Amino acid sequence: MGGIVNPIGRLIGGGGGGGGGQTVVQRSELPDWLEAPIKENIDLAKQIASRPYQAYGGQTVAGLSPLQNQALALTQSGLGTGQAQLNAAQQAVQNAISGYGNVGMAGPANISAMSLTP
Repeated sequence: MGGIVNPIGRLIGGGGGGGGGQTVVQRSELPDWLEAPIKENIDLAKQIASRPYQAYGGQTVAGLSPLQNQALALTQSGLGTGQAQLNAAQQAVQNAISGYGNVGMAGPANISAMSLTP
């Protein structure tokens, strides 16, 4: 029976027709000179695997670059920009609600627009 044996040892292709199957056994053996170093590596791996966990105590994140530090400082210096205008707008809304409620119309005077945090 003809055919090709693939890497895992199975016969592919080949003759058609009846009859029994063909079994191909593929076997790999290590050379004698390689057996001892492999066993030593396995023993070393077992020793390393049996060690208790040691947490890494060093720095885990890189520090910021000078340009990143500059960007952070500029961002922080901009915090609060426009706060005075926001406070003035908030006061204007409160005044408008209070003034509208004083006209005597029921309903809107009970709205607390300033209960929202800007």
